[in-house]
Amino acid sequence: MEGRIGFDFGISHFYDYLISQGYFDDTQAVFCICDLAALGLIDKFKEQGIKVPEDISVVGFDDLTISSIVEPALTTINSNTQDLASLTFALLSRILTEKIKHPLRVCQEVKLIERDSVLDLTARK
Repeated sequence: MEGRIGFDFGISHFYDYLISQGYFDDTQAVFCICDLAALGLIDKFKEQGIKVPEDISVVGFDDLTISSIVEPALTTINSNTQDLASLTFALLSRILTEKIKHPLRVCQEVKLIERDSVLDLTARK
């Protein structure tokens, strides 16, 4: 379906190019901006006969429910979106009431959710 954006935001066409140009040839692991992009990349690797995690590890970000039920289950980062939303509203309120003009920096705790899309290098000898 030409011109349609899929679940991976249309990035799968870009993955075809990156794989065909050898961008992942000397790569051990890829960290994707979100779980959907990571799942799309894993699908493209499968199409090309590249095994995850044996040939390359893939990590996502979001900890979507689907990440735990796909094969291989996706290693991902959980950012606790409820806390992030609460913090965002508190900051917006502060910006509006105190008329803050300078940039604000926030650190948010995240948690690595280890699943099957990353090769355990400690097991190698």
